[in-house]
Amino acid sequence: MTSKKLSILVAEDNPVCQEVLRAQLRHCGYEPCVVPTGEGVLPALKANDYDVILMDCDMQVMDGFMT
Repeated sequence: MTSKKLSILVAEDNPVCQEVLRAQLRHCGYEPCVVPTGEGVLPALKANDYDVILMDCDMQVMDGFMT
């Protein structure tokens, strides 16, 4: 059985939280793509297929509840 490495997109506007999430995911063996705004999710999804999207639910303009 082969294990597929998940592609992960993180949408987070706080730079400290971005780094914490990136470090935690790297520690687990993943290399996440991080976008700093909710609006950044849409072009990222057009460019790549992600298995998991972790999105902050309290961001300006577009948050995790609006998408």
